[in-house]
Amino acid sequence: GASAAEVWKGVEKRATRRGGVIDSLIESDRQILGQLFAGLGQTGREEQDLLLGGAVEALERQRVSAQAKVSEADRLYVSLGLLIGLMLALIVL
Repeated sequence: GASAAEVWKGVEKRATRRGGVIDSLIESDRQILGQLFAGLGQTGREEQDLLLGGAVEALERQRVSAQAKVSEADRLYVSLGLLIGLMLALIVL
């Protein structure tokens, strides 16, 4: 049968296209998953545990980074909304 890496490559091509099941993944997310699937089934249990743990940690760092970016963008949009509202109020007056 096909290796985990080969299966991932096939899924990645279809599922990460716009509208695909995992189209929200960014390149670094896909790289982390690619490394994970490339190593699956290639080594013993302990190495697999390390591989999975490393992938989980890397994806968690990605999640935290994305969450910080969303929070920053949220503050920006709220500020812009307030400023535009004030400008409109001044124009109406």
